[in-house]
Amino acid sequence: MLQVLILPFFRRYFIAYHHPMQCPHCETEFAPNIELEYQYCPCCGKGVRVCDPLEIVWKSGLCGFRNRAGAMVTPFKYDFSFGAFFHGFTVVDLKGKKSLLDELGREVFPFYYDRIRQTKDGLCVVSLDGKYGMVDLRGNEVIPLIYQHISSFSEDLAVVCVNYKYGFIDRSGTIVIPCVYEHANSFAEGLAAVQLNGKFGFIDRDCNMVIPFEYEHVLNFSMGLASAKKNEKFGCIDIHNKEVIPLIYDYFSRLENDIIDVKYGKWRGFLNLKGEEVKVSKKAKAIIRDENCIDETLIYAKRINAFSQLHQDYFRQTQYRLTHFYSNGLYLVLNNNKYGFIDINCNEIIPPIYDDIAEFQEGFLCATKNGKKGIIDIENKTIIPFIYDDITHFGGLLFYVQNDECWGVVDTLNQVIVPLIYEEVNFFDECGLLLVKQYEKYGFVDRQGKEIISCKYDEVYDMEAFDAIGTAWVRLNDKWILIDRLGKELYEADNYSINYPLSP
Repeated sequence: MLQVLILPFFRRYFIAYHHPMQCPHCETEFAPNIELEYQYCPCCGKGVRVCDPLEIVWKSGLCGFRNRAGAMVTPFKYDFSFGAFFHGFTVVDLKGKKSLLDELGREVFPFYYDRIRQTKDGLCVVSLDGKYGMVDLRGNEVIPLIYQHISSFSEDLAVVCVNYKYGFIDRSGTIVIPCVYEHANSFAEGLAAVQLNGKFGFIDRDCNMVIPFEYEHVLNFSMGLASAKKNEKFGCIDIHNKEVIPLIYDYFSRLENDIIDVKYGKWRGFLNLKGEEVKVSKKAKAIIRDENCIDETLIYAKRINAFSQLHQDYFRQTQYRLTHFYSNGLYLVLNNNKYGFIDINCNEIIPPIYDDIAEFQEGFLCATKNGKKGIIDIENKTIIPFIYDDITHFGGLLFYVQNDECWGVVDTLNQVIVPLIYEEVNFFDECGLLLVKQYEKYGFVDRQGKEIISCKYDEVYDMEAFDAIGTAWVRLNDKWILIDRLGKELYEADNYSINYPLSP
């Protein structure tokens, strides 16, 4: 469970995690480093352009786009967009509905769908009222919106879900593998990982079982090998179900460059795809296991040092102390133990009057004054008054606030959306539900603050709660129960080992 007590330093990482970029080559989502023009995809290793044709800008909680010359090409009207362009388009949100924006700032089709996800073959997975299908880039329906879930096409087949069972369709929309499986991954190297009776195996395009259903988890095949888990141990198998790397490891992570990070008992090391140990220096280990963190630390250190040297006279005269650089070009300064912001030309944007201060997110800034927290904008206008013990902004026009150790949600007018009565709150999920905790029990409320599922469960399996098809595992006493978004109990099991499929 994520309790909303997040230090300001981590807040922008939270936003990046929940609004990732999508690689145009393999469709893998990852957190972008917006300091770089190009970044390598952590999955396929190919270069991805981080610098987009249009730049997203925020004002009073709404976003718009400007071109590289700095001219606005759209008004400030969108509720949210991550701003990352994928094959020339980016997704924008307006009053809860989504559309695509092209590189000229034109809306491709009306704001109609609840969700849009582009695929690398020029199609979009869309959803409306909990049903999924596909449209092309002009908004024409390609696959009807009749499924509980649909994946992008891989090897000309897409995973679909009907009545909580998974199968596959072809590009004409015909079901070619019946929806009888508990879970299914996309096809890779001619095989697909599917789950039946709680165990995973592999099938071919003709629905023939190639590898028996005997594994707790598997990943898709890559270079002839698939990661697998059996009896709580990890290893690799080939297409003949032979253990190429024995299933004996307690930890198993397949990295780039065909290197596998493993742990066996107290031993931690690296293997190649033949299962042979690879010697790696301590410095290389740190880079492999924490590359993004190291790169970002170096970038910020160099930027701060260069700025300090360039404007050393200014800092000497004002007695300001430079503490941090932020991605929107602002610099955090400290004076008499109070924080504020200056821009790249040393113009004072926010005067140093705050006890604590965080980075701007979507035009909003969380600050602390006289021991209480509130929200200001880039013009130092108070949006949320300084009356809360803690406050967090996770995107959009909603804020998670705390007083007297109780959490709730307010909007930009400080109107209470979810009352401050909960011990813990999570972020709103894809179903528009908020996971809450009251009297040590869990439940769900909607965006109007209405309690949809009462706080009666002892545990929720996944922090994000509801999955793509709108189901969640919850525990009541000693039983695990699968519920839908209305709280209807679909399945019950004693001491059930919840087996979600792992993404390749």
